[in-house]
Amino acid sequence: MAITNIIKSTVPEPPRVRCGVPFVDELTCGGFICPGTYLVTGNSNAGKTTMLAQVADGITGNGNIALFNSLEMIE
Repeated sequence: MAITNIIKSTVPEPPRVRCGVPFVDELTCGGFICPGTYLVTGNSNAGKTTMLAQVADGITGNGNIALFNSLEMIE
């Protein structure tokens, strides 16, 4: 049956992947939407690379795939 009124339609919740880092799982409302692309920025030496290495380890430890790309700005 076709839905003719968009107000009556429902959108399924996208699948989420928890990384095991409690504050990141909370920040992402229960885990990363899969598939998804995320960009993390911040000041130098803020711990982005360390944190994201832990996130990637948690995601892959659950049997999922994570691609982690890190860039360095030269001033």
